[in-house]
Amino acid sequence: MPDQLSDLLHRSVDDVDVPHPSAYDILGRGRDLRRRRRVTTAVVAAAAVIAVGIGGVVLTDIGGETRSDKVADQKDSAIEPIEAYRQNGAWVVGDQLTIGSTTVTLPGAATYLAQTSVGVVAQIRNGSSDSTFVLVRPDGTQTTLDIPADTPTINGDLDTPRVAWVVPGTDEYDLHVFDVETDQDFLHGTITAPGVDPVEGRQFFTPAYLDGDYVYVGTEDGAVRVDVRNGTPTNLDKAPFSVRNGVFATQEKDGWAFTDAATGQQISTLEREFYNPLLSPDGRYAAVIRANETETWIGFTRVSDGKFTEIPDLVAGPVWTPGGRMLSTSEDGTAVLVCTTSGDCERHELDGAELEEYAILLADYLNVG
Repeated sequence: MPDQLSDLLHRSVDDVDVPHPSAYDILGRGRDLRRRRRVTTAVVAAAAVIAVGIGGVVLTDIGGETRSDKVADQKDSAIEPIEAYRQNGAWVVGDQLTIGSTTVTLPGAATYLAQTSVGVVAQIRNGSSDSTFVLVRPDGTQTTLDIPADTPTINGDLDTPRVAWVVPGTDEYDLHVFDVETDQDFLHGTITAPGVDPVEGRQFFTPAYLDGDYVYVGTEDGAVRVDVRNGTPTNLDKAPFSVRNGVFATQEKDGWAFTDAATGQQISTLEREFYNPLLSPDGRYAAVIRANETETWIGFTRVSDGKFTEIPDLVAGPVWTPGGRMLSTSEDGTAVLVCTTSGDCERHELDGAELEEYAILLADYLNVG
């Protein structure tokens, strides 16, 4: 576990009884304590995001479209289903999935949602190593995908109809980039392991990070960026914690750094009091949690200079919608909040009956409870 996450967890657990598995269940002991509790749970989830590693690359099945130049649109009105999805994103409570302004019933309770340019892919676990993956489009239509049932977890790309994952082996990993529209591999290749076994055989697992024409995979020892159009690998010193629109965030000894992926030039940095920087679709902002020994703030930083802006209505560490809004939950845990970077938030009420049994799961939020 990275030292920064460990520091925050140890500061929190002495005073806060962390709930399992939901980040939204216990909200009754005052605002400051509630905010500390929410940060602790969000960081526990983020602790699962430690990348797996690579060396050389041998790739097959290359082809397909290139990255589109989409611009985030933050209009409040959403006329078409695809626009509603771009603005509001997706979330699920049990088997009730909302995408944009449409709510559908899934074949089972979802444990993870991955956003893509054409809709959200819901992972429905049937057992410890048996999952069903369903593409839900903004109009509510559903397609069961031919993703292997033992796939551990996936990551989606907001600008293409693709998801990615890595399957570990002793010396090699299988890298898959999968087109959810054609329901087949867009790229499938073998990635050489870095030659160092995880301590005691245990290592948290991350999906391969997709960003347009590139996919990123790595460990604490290094990483690689693979061009999915031609299979060309580029070695990197560090694996990204988050990557969007050619910008990636990496954890450093004294905090975080934002880097231009094309040039390798550092853009800005964040101090150790910031946690879990998740980049916006356009790469201009990062949703973050900021905390010291006694207080917690939730909001976003500007990547260009690291300037922080708090959004008081946000609860747990927020995620992004494809259109560049921030998605979180209400303090009472009964609604989803969709907020602009200007601080304007819309409240979407949820079914109380479903909330009695299931927690709210936001798209692209890795729940490890």
